[in-house]
Amino acid sequence: MTLLTALSRLSYPGKYRVFNVLDRLGALSGDIHCKVGPYSCTVPADQFHFWRIGGPRNYQIRRIQRFAYDLNALNEPFDFFDLGADVGVVSLQIRRFCPRLRRIIAVEPNPKAFPYLRKNLAGLDVKTEAINAAVSNFDGTARFMFDSTQRSDHGGHLGHLDSSGGQEVKVLTVDSIAGDHARAIALKVDVEGAEKAVFEGARKTLAASKSTLLFLEIEPGVVKRTGISPETIFETAESIRPFSWRLADEGTAAVDRGRPFFDQFSSDHQYDLIGASVS
Repeated sequence: MTLLTALSRLSYPGKYRVFNVLDRLGALSGDIHCKVGPYSCTVPADQFHFWRIGGPRNYQIRRIQRFAYDLNALNEPFDFFDLGADVGVVSLQIRRFCPRLRRIIAVEPNPKAFPYLRKNLAGLDVKTEAINAAVSNFDGTARFMFDSTQRSDHGGHLGHLDSSGGQEVKVLTVDSIAGDHARAIALKVDVEGAEKAVFEGARKTLAASKSTLLFLEIEPGVVKRTGISPETIFETAESIRPFSWRLADEGTAAVDRGRPFFDQFSSDHQYDLIGASVS
């Protein structure tokens, strides 16, 4: 175990101060190496998010376990689409908790994070595909805004498609990458404002599956930036097939589709939601 890995995993007074001192000294150019269940995982050492939670094995652990519980309840093989995969920690968690996982397709446009994603997926014991692209409602190219000094989108400067500048990246639809998928599918949609477009580009795939589960992020700052409300995102998915929605971090807190989302839940927090459409 490297020193950086040990420092990131342990709990001790002044941990954030230690991180900042090491960062100023340029000592965080290396990586943190650890396990997510039985699987090896490597993440950039210069992301305090992973230090704060004691390593990737704890990343969104309760929310992902709730999502995995629903996936396992399908009682059949499923394919997982990790859209906005960053360095692949969620994919590793899903493999860790879901024995019936058949395949992972992980898509990430950030060129700094992508090598970590590819490396982390390579150690899994299921079929995987890592794609360096953004996901939207068209196939082509677009401009991608991100902080090129950061090696992961957990650095507080979350990348997103923006025509005003940034680096040109490949763009694909879910329908163009899905291929011959299992009857049951799961999509993690963490695309920083492109959620509506992602569903528009996934119509054939979502309509053809027997069962679909979604793990969807709603972030008030992104809603403000894009002007796309949670209701618009829900409606786009529901125009393809019916979904029920609940908060992943609250267990049984269901979303009342007859009321605006932010009338039910505070607009001061980010939310992960589970959307279920099971035949």
